[in-house]
Amino acid sequence: MGKGARILMVSIHDNRLYSNIGIEQLTGYLRLEGWPVDIFYHHGAIDEEKIWGLMPRGYDLYGFSIHLRNHKCCAGLASRIKSTEPGSLAVFGGEFITRFYKEAIAMGYGADYFILGDGELPFGNLLSHLFLGTGLEMGRHIASSGDFEGKRPCCNGTIGYFPAYDYYEGDTLENNREKEHCLQSKTNICRGVCSFCTSRKGPCIFKEQAQLVEEVRHVASTYGVRRFFFTDDNLFDPGDAGAKNRVADLCRGLLGLGLDLDFKCYCKATTFTGEALDHDLLALMKKTGFKDIFVGIESGSDTDLVLYKKQATVLDNRRSIELIRSHGIHPIIGFICFNPYSTPETLKENYHFLKAMDPDNLFDQMTTILRVFKYTGLHQKMSK
Repeated sequence: MGKGARILMVSIHDNRLYSNIGIEQLTGYLRLEGWPVDIFYHHGAIDEEKIWGLMPRGYDLYGFSIHLRNHKCCAGLASRIKSTEPGSLAVFGGEFITRFYKEAIAMGYGADYFILGDGELPFGNLLSHLFLGTGLEMGRHIASSGDFEGKRPCCNGTIGYFPAYDYYEGDTLENNREKEHCLQSKTNICRGVCSFCTSRKGPCIFKEQAQLVEEVRHVASTYGVRRFFFTDDNLFDPGDAGAKNRVADLCRGLLGLGLDLDFKCYCKATTFTGEALDHDLLALMKKTGFKDIFVGIESGSDTDLVLYKKQATVLDNRRSIELIRSHGIHPIIGFICFNPYSTPETLKENYHFLKAMDPDNLFDQMTTILRVFKYTGLHQKMSK
């Protein structure tokens, strides 16, 4: 069949605002390698019956991007595909499946293969193996119901290419103006040690600044998108002066585009400590168009912060929020009020912290609950 094989990537999400950075990076890579790949988006209410009626058919391979909110729907769709299109293949990937592929296999999810970690290299190798008859060199990153032991996630250092832009090409200028384009400045790695974290760990590889600036320029100029979201867990990794200078260079490159754009990113509560470099950088970010910075505060109780293995204290949390606000940037507070070890005292501390910090919606912050995922440090603690 060769590279004439028909491949469909399936992106199902309950939020229309964002595209799917994982699917689009993977598709961009595969197209560069000469594979004909289409993308089907259903970003709205997750309804398996409705999605099945809309989803294109007749493909040789269907690749599903799996996450917490869509995994049951995708499992149902894969089963339907296998029963109605004999010979077609279903492949699951994404952060959720990387962590829980053994559980997915045990539950009978109807995928032929599970891609672990960054999908570009193993997925490309799998396609070559299936349709060109090559060897399966990346098999250690690919699981199946008959081969799932001794696997590990792929950490991809090949990131110097552009994503697919199908999410904007198939929509109107008016709709695109309502969307936020997601992009990452580095490999999808978290350097934190939080006890509730499910993200992969490892060394970071950073994209070239020129590539990031060009991606923003292209998406804004071609599709009319005005809002951009750097979805790195921390845009300022590893948190030193060199990292802050790297972000400052990025800001100068974005300013040089001469476009009126809005930006958003994540940072840690220990990123900004109040030194002169921090004030200069925040002022530059404000000028560039950074309207929001999402800060992983998580708690106003030092007891909770120790439990979560956060590298910040309540004092760090307060200082970070105040510094960001002092430069006219809105801090979005990531917060967990209730956890399995909460006490009346920690809840009081969280409440008083939030009240003093004056978040957008005190009620929403006060009702947040920690989800405990298998294989995390906190899950292990609770199991013991």
